[in-house]
Amino acid sequence: APTKVVQLPIGAGWGTQVILADRVGSTREQFFFTQEPGGFVCIRSRFGTNLCLDDSAQRTTNGAPVGIWDCVDTDSERWIVAPNAANPSTFDLINKVSGKSLDIAGWGTANGTLVQQWDHTGGTNQRFTLTPVF
Repeated sequence: APTKVVQLPIGAGWGTQVILADRVGSTREQFFFTQEPGGFVCIRSRFGTNLCLDDSAQRTTNGAPVGIWDCVDTDSERWIVAPNAANPSTFDLINKVSGKSLDIAGWGTANGTLVQQWDHTGGTNQRFTLTPVF
């Protein structure tokens, strides 16, 4: 959905699952990467101090939630960012621990659709465009 972004829900706190929602220009939808060992990145939120996209329970099953947690330098907050083979202007985000892709649940496009991890299928619900905000 071209007008949608991954963002933290209003009132998000530690452990909140991230969602798909309309772009509004808030820091809740702004993330940046920090380089990690081995070519991985940590996806950090501009909304709060030291918050990362993570599955702190290190689940490896399809449908495992992706939430916002304190960055504590664990592998569950490390991601591979790779150009998608079918469309190199979009990117696949793959978690180091689970080996699963960041995925919009059920191919949803409605505000509030949950973001999860799922086996890499190459589907458009697993392709993300990275847009500079500055």
